[in-house]
Amino acid sequence: MKRNEKWKDFFRLVRVYLLIFLASNFMIPLIFAVLFGFDSVSKSTLYISTINQILIIAGIGYFSYEKKNEIVAERVFVWNSSLWEKVIGLVYGILIFYMIKIISDGLHWIGIGITGSLEWIPYSNSLEWNDFFIALVLLAVIPALCEELFYRVVAYQYLKDFCLFNIILISSLLFGMAHIFSGVFSVIRAIILGCILMNIYCKRQKYWEVVLFHFLYNMLELLHTTQIKLPTDCSYIVTRANSMAECIFWGLIYLCIGIGIIILTIVIYGCTKVLERKRQKNMSI
Repeated sequence: MKRNEKWKDFFRLVRVYLLIFLASNFMIPLIFAVLFGFDSVSKSTLYISTINQILIIAGIGYFSYEKKNEIVAERVFVWNSSLWEKVIGLVYGILIFYMIKIISDGLHWIGIGITGSLEWIPYSNSLEWNDFFIALVLLAVIPALCEELFYRVVAYQYLKDFCLFNIILISSLLFGMAHIFSGVFSVIRAIILGCILMNIYCKRQKYWEVVLFHFLYNMLELLHTTQIKLPTDCSYIVTRANSMAECIFWGLIYLCIGIGIIILTIVIYGCTKVLERKRQKNMSI
C-alpha cells in the first residue's frame, strides 16, 4: 500500500512539473511571439521568467488541496538557525558558486580549444546598475523564493518515501531540465546546484536557508554575467589565448582552481564538524 502511494505522489509531482515546463517553455514564448513578434521573445526574457515563477506558484497552489500542504506551510515559517550557522552557510554558498562557475568556465575554454568554435562562449550582456537591480529582483529574488518552494519543499514532501539518493536525484533532474533551453552547461550547473540544495534541505528542513543559498548563487551569477567579469570569463579568450592549445591550457588551469575550491570547501566542512562536536561535548559536561 505504501509502495503504491509513493509512486502516486511521484506521478502527481511529475504531472504538475510537466504542465509548468510546457507552459513556461512553449506556451508563454509562443503567446509573446504571436502578440508581439518573434523578436519579442528574446527581448522579454525577464517578463517570461517572471510569468514562469507565477506558473510555479500556481503549481504549488494545486498542491494546497493535498494533505501535505500543512507540512509545507510549517517548513516555510521555520527559521531558527544560529548566527554561526548563517555565517557558515554564507561561506559555503560563495565557495560553491565560484566552484561551479570556475569549473564551468574552464570547461568552456577547453571546449573552445578542442573545437576551435567561438560558439562555446556563453551569451552575456552588460546592464546599467538600475536595470541590474530590476533584473536582480526578477531573476534572483523571485526565482529563489518560488523554485525552492516547489523543487525543494514540495518535491521533498512528495518524494520523501524514496531513499535520500533518489530524492536528491529526481528533484535535481527536474530542476535541471527546467533550464534546458538555456543550454547544456546551464542544465549541468542547475543539476549540481539542485543536488546541493536538496541535500541541505533534506538534512536541515529549513526553507529560508535554501532560499538564501539560491538567491546568493543567482545574484553572483547575474553580477558576473552583466557587471563584473571574472578573470576566468570566456570573453577574455580573444585577448588571452593566441591558439587552441593556449585555450586548453587556461581551461585546465581553471579546472585546477575549481578543484582547489572543492578541497577548501571540504576542509572547512570538516573543521566546522569538529568544532560542532567539541561545542556539543562542552555543553553536555
